[in-house]
Amino acid sequence: MSRKFAFLVVAEIAVVAALAIATWNLVHSRLQPRAGPVALLPAPSPTPTPSATPAAPPQPTPTAKPALGPPPGLATDRAFVSAQAVQINHDESAWQKLEWQAAQTVIRFARAYLEEVVVPAVEKAAG
Repeated sequence: MSRKFAFLVVAEIAVVAALAIATWNLVHSRLQPRAGPVALLPAPSPTPTPSATPAAPPQPTPTAKPALGPPPGLATDRAFVSAQAVQINHDESAWQKLEWQAAQTVIRFARAYLEEVVVPAVEKAAG
């Protein structure tokens, strides 16, 4: 084995390993649960001092509404993956039917060409 070829093999292994590590880190960073949005609490008011006017009742602080929809990142829940697999299988089945029809059309065309053009020409030449 030549030195250049050995160097290319080692370099290719290094590139594939680097891509595998990067992909692994990317996928696992997406799968880790993320903390939801943190609601900012209002700063505590200073202790009230006794005054001549009564204090107003405290106003309720608005709470953050939960985010609607799926969280960002890869969708890995069972229902989503199952629905995607069904759709992929359906599309693959349709593609295979189309390939089969195309192959059968090519075979019919080749057979007709052989029977109508090639065989008569060979018989005429041999005849």
